[in-house]
Amino acid sequence: MRHDSYREADYKPNEVELDLLSRAADGDRQATEVLLIKYKWLVRQKAGSMYMKGAGHEDVIQEGMIGLYQAIIEYQPRHRVPFSAFAAYCVTARITDAVRKSSRLKHQPLNESISLQSIQHSEEQSQQHLLDLFADKSMPNPEATLLERENLMSLQYFIQNELSKLERQVVLQFLENPKYEQIAHNLDCSLKTVDNALRRARNKFTIFRKYAIDLKTKDPGAGK
Repeated sequence: MRHDSYREADYKPNEVELDLLSRAADGDRQATEVLLIKYKWLVRQKAGSMYMKGAGHEDVIQEGMIGLYQAIIEYQPRHRVPFSAFAAYCVTARITDAVRKSSRLKHQPLNESISLQSIQHSEEQSQQHLLDLFADKSMPNPEATLLERENLMSLQYFIQNELSKLERQVVLQFLENPKYEQIAHNLDCSLKTVDNALRRARNKFTIFRKYAIDLKTKDPGAGK
């Protein structure tokens, strides 16, 4: 399948939603509540694919809602990343971090707290998982690191400015729905094209992160 066959719809921000996000960032509780209610379906969707041993489903949802709240507060509309994709990222990172902490507290290996996401591509083991794109596995708590404010801001910048058109399309869709087949269908491209785009994005982000760390080490005031 030819690479020029995929299509990209121009990003058209929802002005009403942007207004709510702006008000929420300024501390408007009513706007925040509206957004939390509006995107609770997303939290339930992500929580439905995660099992935290020793915790109920509502506990997982509560963690997801915390991630959603963080997405609302940290969203930067100037980077033109769809809020739904950014929210999906924050919710998944928060829930996964909670699963990891739960496992550690109970002295159990992480794989005893099951993520259905990790097995949903059982036919193709080479396919990547959602947080593999941006998690630094050398860190003791990679998901918690992903949710630090500075890293959330950098991620939004990176997606908009450092990726090719195809890579950006694939990454944004992957954040919301990490099923290769659906992404390939939406973009009218092959599974291999999707996988290659994600791998390139991962490599670019590794370089981007290293540059940011090196810059901060040389100039602690950089980025402030």
